[in-house]
Amino acid sequence: MKTAFNVFTGNFDIVGTSGGGGGGSSNVFDLIMGAPDRIALFTYADFGTKNQRVTNINYSSATYASFTVNRDFAYTLVGNRYRRDSETWSLDSV
Repeated sequence: MKTAFNVFTGNFDIVGTSGGGGGGSSNVFDLIMGAPDRIALFTYADFGTKNQRVTNINYSSATYASFTVNRDFAYTLVGNRYRRDSETWSLDSV
């Protein structure tokens, strides 16, 4: 399978089919997030404290083992509490 970045939608696409045939493209993000065997690996900052927060989630699927969808969170310390400022999605290929 080939991957391509679609400049019109901003998506990474898998071109062709898993069987090697031609025809069509599928959004890698949608394939991984909709896979029945999808797993999520959480990374925490300050685990076990009152400031515990998720900093990253990696989504993967054995069906699409060449790719991992990453969701990163950014926080700002305001007073004595953390405020989530943003989240960024990205795609890694192995």
